[in-house]
Amino acid sequence: MKMKTKLTLINNLISQKGSSLQNIGLLNGKMGVCIYLFYLARHTENQQYQVQAEALLDDIWIKVEESPQSLDFGNGLAGIAWSTEHLMQNNFVAGDINEALCDADDKIFQYLTNIKEASLDLHDGLLGYGFYLVSRLQSYRKTDQSDQFFLLRRLLAELLNQVHAVVENKEYLLREPPAFQLKWKLPLLLILLAKIKECGIYSRKVDVLIYSLEPFLLSTFGANAANRYYLMLSVKQVLAAFNLPERWAYHIRMLEQNLNIQMINQEFSEIKIEPLSGLSGVVLLESLFCGEPVVSETFCKRIIASPYWDLIKEPEKTSPVEIGLQLGLSGILLCGLLSGSRRDYMLGETDQGTAEHVH
Repeated sequence: MKMKTKLTLINNLISQKGSSLQNIGLLNGKMGVCIYLFYLARHTENQQYQVQAEALLDDIWIKVEESPQSLDFGNGLAGIAWSTEHLMQNNFVAGDINEALCDADDKIFQYLTNIKEASLDLHDGLLGYGFYLVSRLQSYRKTDQSDQFFLLRRLLAELLNQVHAVVENKEYLLREPPAFQLKWKLPLLLILLAKIKECGIYSRKVDVLIYSLEPFLLSTFGANAANRYYLMLSVKQVLAAFNLPERWAYHIRMLEQNLNIQMINQEFSEIKIEPLSGLSGVVLLESLFCGEPVVSETFCKRIIASPYWDLIKEPEKTSPVEIGLQLGLSGILLCGLLSGSRRDYMLGETDQGTAEHVH
């Protein structure tokens, strides 16, 4: 079976199973599938995927209104609201985002101002709420005087205070995982702080946090190449947003000098291609944070050539294969669609990645 034909069957499987998922969240549920289908519709110009994505989005918000949901970023309201903001900002759907998310803002505000101790995690902790807040604040003008804008600003100040307390007292949480993980807290925190700095809000608080991280960061090199690449890209984000001493730039040069595509390639098995801890996660990082693609073509070819796809024997039938954004089919394929000029491999529009493995 040609890869393009198989991808069509897989996309049908994703849309079919996506509509029946009980989890409506971003990383493991219906919202992640929804985002993938919107991007797929745009890149294939297939109206059917657009209709399916819109139906999923409507269903998600009906369920939010009908029953209480968790508030976290991974499976709850913060991730759903962030996703909706993303879709509106990128012209997938239209509407008044601040009106649509007003209730979500209030619920998250009440939670974060009353919680005694929060984790730092992206999935259910401060990092996830931080990315949600940055996204929300970016939809307002800096001169905005609305009550909602001030509520979000106040919430960001509270979140930064909590992050600072965690960094001061539990620095070990930032340590590098033994293998590549997109959820590694140190680079995620650096990327978040760079985004907050770019918003021009609470710059002094963010400066203090960055300098408190400096000793730990500059002593972290990355035990494996994929983590080293992740760390390098995150430090570059910080360097672009902050006026920092030369030692930060020197650290980036040291990381770069100990990196190459082959080193990263060898760290992943042939079927390790999911975003959270696999090869498509590296492709995603380059797509988001690297202006000039370096690894995407090689890795997209390898992803499409992976024996992983052979595990899906009959994708048109019920399959136990994960379809979520973090660990499954929609996440792998979305990373490819976001890879710019390399998305042709992920749409099955070239034969170069289908016949042989790339090493």
